[in-house]
Amino acid sequence: MTDLFGGAAPYYSYTAPARLGDRLPAFVEAARAALLAAEPSGRWELTTTTEVLIARRPA
Repeated sequence: MTDLFGGAAPYYSYTAPARLGDRLPAFVEAARAALLAAEPSGRWELTTTTEVLIARRPA
């Protein structure tokens, strides 16, 4: 999962490579270290919920 995080980080505006510039490699390494400290297995579970509202206008 830490590899996925490292790959996904550039897609958020606050971690975009243009914003971090030369600090990007250090940021990714620090984030990986923090994630591994919190969960040494490196595996994380993501639960998502999708809600759909289907409606129509009365005829």
